[in-house]
Amino acid sequence: MKTTPRHRVTVALVSVPLMAVLAACGAGTDDGAPASDVGGSSARDVGAPEVASVEGADTDDAATDGQAVSTSGEAVIERSVIATGALRLATKKLDDVRQDAISLTTGLGGHVANERSRSDSRGRLDRVDLTLRVPSKSFDKALDDLGRLGTVRNREQSVQDVTTQVIDNEARVKTQAASVASIERLLARATTIGEIMSIERQLAGRQAELDSLKQQQKWLADQTSMSTIQLTVNRPAVRDDDDGSGFLGGLEDGWHALGKSVVALATGVGAVLPFAAVIALFGVPTWMLVRRRRTAQPATEA
Repeated sequence: MKTTPRHRVTVALVSVPLMAVLAACGAGTDDGAPASDVGGSSARDVGAPEVASVEGADTDDAATDGQAVSTSGEAVIERSVIATGALRLATKKLDDVRQDAISLTTGLGGHVANERSRSDSRGRLDRVDLTLRVPSKSFDKALDDLGRLGTVRNREQSVQDVTTQVIDNEARVKTQAASVASIERLLARATTIGEIMSIERQLAGRQAELDSLKQQQKWLADQTSMSTIQLTVNRPAVRDDDDGSGFLGGLEDGWHALGKSVVALATGVGAVLPFAAVIALFGVPTWMLVRRRRTAQPATEA
């Protein structure tokens, strides 16, 4: 049948209300009716694969974040720890062990923070105390390597977790820096002397607190990046069966006794020498004068 323009207009006018009714029925089915009530298939069933694909895309995006996101979707927080250790060694070669310990520390990228040494009555190096700073990643290796330099008498190590303190400090630094910036903007807009003085007082207090927080942050960064090892090296104690007896022991004692005697004699000579100089300066001319007079008196009497 031939369709005229009038027929097409009539069909269009009838189709529009019909489509509106169908759309309203479909919306009512999505809101309340289950999928089985409408022809065995609903718009929810049709859209399910699309939702699944979107969720899969989100999962893939989260996986590409790497270390920033864990499998549970939470951000991975790197632990911050302060590692310290103490090591006491005994060795007869204190000079060599001292130099080896310093070389080992610098080889690991560390440095000597403090050093103290002590000698015995014979002038020999008797004890060395070294405060060593090594990178935290090499802390265990440094302790093991230092322990091989002598006989280990004592070894201690401890680890303090300061992750929460580091995170809290960083947050406080950011907050305080923003507060200082806000006060500076207010100071730039101040117009009267009273306003300027009031704002400057607040700015000084907040700036001081910010500087303190930054110093704490700097200290935490240093302590967590570099570990501290307190190394003490002693000469071994003399055993009961090695009391210096025998020929070598007597020779050593005699040599030290001779040295002490020479030192005592030199000390005595040094103490008497000024008096001898004075006597020679004044006493000799006086003695010669007295002797000359005694010689001249017998000649006069004759």
